[in-house]
Amino acid sequence: MMAGFQEREALRGIKFYFDLMHKGYAPITGRKVPGYPVNDFFAANRYSMIIISSVAAYNIPGFFERASRPEVLDKFGVAFLPAGPGGRFSFLGGYNLAISSYSEHREEAWQFIKYLTSKEFQIRQYKAASVLPTGIDALNALFHEGTDNEKVLIETYKNYGRSYKQVDAWGSIEFILVEFFGNIIDAIKNHSYSGDFLTRETNKYAEQVNYILSL
Repeated sequence: MMAGFQEREALRGIKFYFDLMHKGYAPITGRKVPGYPVNDFFAANRYSMIIISSVAAYNIPGFFERASRPEVLDKFGVAFLPAGPGGRFSFLGGYNLAISSYSEHREEAWQFIKYLTSKEFQIRQYKAASVLPTGIDALNALFHEGTDNEKVLIETYKNYGRSYKQVDAWGSIEFILVEFFGNIIDAIKNHSYSGDFLTRETNKYAEQVNYILSL
């Protein structure tokens, strides 16, 4: 397996994303962390539009509830992500559970996995950590009202969801990508961002990822 984000099609998508920041569509200049806490700012009427994953949905009053409580926002809507150069896509993924072959308590581990994948726990986990459940029963229980916002969320996952390929060394690679994206954001802030800069950084960090994958 080799890194592919430096290839033409992937680089085109990366450039499309960061060009939006470069053009001023994301207020990153005054904050160290660009993605946090936009949902709080949106709920406080500081932002009029945000692009964010479903993990924020539970923390936005009115996303799931109908406008029956005074604190619920009733003047906003949810739309599909706009299509990029290669089409419309949204991230769909999560964590896999497994039992190690070295486990001395396989039966207990299996019972624990059954508990973690139960409807009750998945609903509880979503309410505590905003992690969408993978079980159909739990998903239907959360979205039983069928509001317009819920329908957009479900159709997004159904028709446009894409998952990462399995990468055994993902933990190490993720740190490399965080530094990679951080350098790009810093370049946008200090006005040194350009297409050539992006290409150089992409190739540099692709080499680092390939080294990890070669081990």
